Amino acid sequence: MQKMAFLIKKVGNMIKNLLLYTGSIITIIMTCAFLYTAFAFTYYPKKMQNFCDSINKGDLIQHIKQQVDDNNFEYSENIQSKVLISDTKTMGKSTCFVNYEENGQVSDTSYMSY
Repeated sequence: MQKMAFLIKKVGNMIKNLLLYTGSIITIIMTCAFLYTAFAFTYYPKKMQNFCDSINKGDLIQHIKQQVDDNNFEYSENIQSKVLISDTKTMGKSTCFVNYEENGQVSDTSYMSY
């Protein structure tokens, strides 16, 4: 009978410790998720804005596309000589619009953040 009580107490302590560790792990995971989200909505939009501000009128669009690839941004090009540059880390909340002429030179840029 004493062995049974001892085993029940030991199993109870094991379950209690497991719940404590699980709670700690969940707290750490949630804290990391919150910090990443805060970081994604503060640092990355500023990085995109700085990138967009660094594009000068007259720069070649091919050079801009190389910079986009170097910064791990995404770009999409349409027929009307426009390029949309976005950062996937901000889920599309910060974008840079680049207009260019037929000769491939940038004519205008604008930054938008939602």
